[in-house]
Amino acid sequence: MAKEPKSVRYQTTVHAEKGNTIVVYYETAVVTFNDEEIILNTGGWWTRSTQDRMNWASKHFDLGYRIQRQGKTWHVIYQDEQHAYDSEQVQLDRKTGEVTPVNQSAKS
Repeated sequence: MAKEPKSVRYQTTVHAEKGNTIVVYYETAVVTFNDEEIILNTGGWWTRSTQDRMNWASKHFDLGYRIQRQGKTWHVIYQDEQHAYDSEQVQLDRKTGEVTPVNQSAKS
């Protein structure tokens, strides 16, 4: 596999905990996944760097989603469907393809 850009590695760690793989950017678990679900978490940081870490994790671990930004609006594309990403965390069900907000902390 090609070496990821240094900018994606900066302040990013990956570890396993209780059956989950967790991608942490600074102190925020931006991606947490297992065989059943994927949790995407901005931690309130709606930045290009957060988006880059999420997309890197999807590509690196073959998770099948993509985060896109149109202006200030974020979208998650998962299993060929586009969903609004307007809460701090969303859950992607790996079996059904359902995408649901985990909380309602809307971005500002």
